[in-house]
Amino acid sequence: MPLRTAGPGLQESLHHYALRIADIGCVSLRALESMLLRSSDRAGINCNAVFPSSWIGPRSKFRELLSALERDTGVDNLRIGTFHVVADVLGRGGTRRRQVRGEGRAWCPACYHLWDEGTSCEPLLWAFDMLTACPIHDTRLETSCPECNSSQSFSVPYRSRRQCTDCGARLGHLHGLMERDKQNRWVNQTLLSFARWIGDTREPVNSGSYVQFIHHVRNRPPEASPLPEWAVRYHSNQRPDLALPTISTLLNWAALQGTTVQEILCDPSTAASTGLFDSQSNQFDGLLFRRRDLTLPLRKVVFVLSELASSSCLVPPPSIVWLELGLWCSVVEDVCPLERSAYAEKYRTQKHSMSAQRFKRGVTSCMRRFKKSASDVDDRDGCLSLLMSLGYSADSANECVSASMALRAALYRAMDNAKLEEFDAIRAARASAWATNKLEEKGKRTPEEPTSG
Repeated sequence: MPLRTAGPGLQESLHHYALRIADIGCVSLRALESMLLRSSDRAGINCNAVFPSSWIGPRSKFRELLSALERDTGVDNLRIGTFHVVADVLGRGGTRRRQVRGEGRAWCPACYHLWDEGTSCEPLLWAFDMLTACPIHDTRLETSCPECNSSQSFSVPYRSRRQCTDCGARLGHLHGLMERDKQNRWVNQTLLSFARWIGDTREPVNSGSYVQFIHHVRNRPPEASPLPEWAVRYHSNQRPDLALPTISTLLNWAALQGTTVQEILCDPSTAASTGLFDSQSNQFDGLLFRRRDLTLPLRKVVFVLSELASSSCLVPPPSIVWLELGLWCSVVEDVCPLERSAYAEKYRTQKHSMSAQRFKRGVTSCMRRFKKSASDVDDRDGCLSLLMSLGYSADSANECVSASMALRAALYRAMDNAKLEEFDAIRAARASAWATNKLEEKGKRTPEEPTSG
């Protein structure tokens, strides 16, 4: 049974291919995994390959399942439905790989409505978290049922994937919204180009390619245009030989450099060329991924981190912020890598009169007391008394209390929908203005085609 495709860059994901195989064999995905791994070291171990990452990667043991499927089906090109060629150079962040606090898979409602049992498929392209629209129908992807608004699990069997698992309503329709945002359209085109390249490439990318790209960026000539702040922070704080870039990071570099993701990975010296920097490059503060569709608590994360990173007061350790927001660090990295990086940099460079561990314990004690206090005055006085009874000096206690109250204030402000909407509008306007300038500059650089006759 061959891998399906809806066109260049729209090859079927191996996860969806496995769902079709399981449907034909009338078995579950777990049972299929068990059969595929019958002769491997993992035989007999509890199987749990229900999420896309187990089948498509990049950072998982997907290659074992890929090889087994190619062996048992006789189809030798199944790897184009995975991140096989970039598995050694791409982090997991930015891909829809498992349930995260109610968020499941995404789909094109028009594709589901026009589904053909003989040819249709869910493409690998849908695995990118920042993809906003279907390249075939230009319809925005949806992540919840149009009737009951419930999210849909990744592990739903092939035959049931186009109906809501809660209310049974059809997930396909033809009245979806069109994608109008210029930045999102650029991101979608860039991701489609990247997926097309994955489908055309057989050999894995050299693991040192991204390190070379960052090396060229760091060694730009003095006369080159200055880098924006986020780029300076990134390549000064990161160890590219240890930390793999996420797709969102690569998209930000591609947008800044006017290049493609695959060129960064395959031709790093050209992609880092200083000639591609324009006069406004230092004003580019990063792409705004998923701002418009974020829901609490994820939408709150962006606001809280931006508020704290731009404040003049001491800020709490990042782990306490993630705890108060109810999110794992990896989720924060996926949703807003630039804001997370800015916050981490502010925390790393701030100075306080105690060790980092003692500062963390002090802030944690304050946040616990805040939940029991009746007023801000009681909060501050009570926290100071508590910390000083635990052996903190007056200065150290004040630092812990100030950082705690800054976080508490940001969390309170994030509960105001009007403030959130104003914040989103300002950032969206900045991104739209940047995208418009880039499109205009690109149009000026493109030579006019000769007219016939």
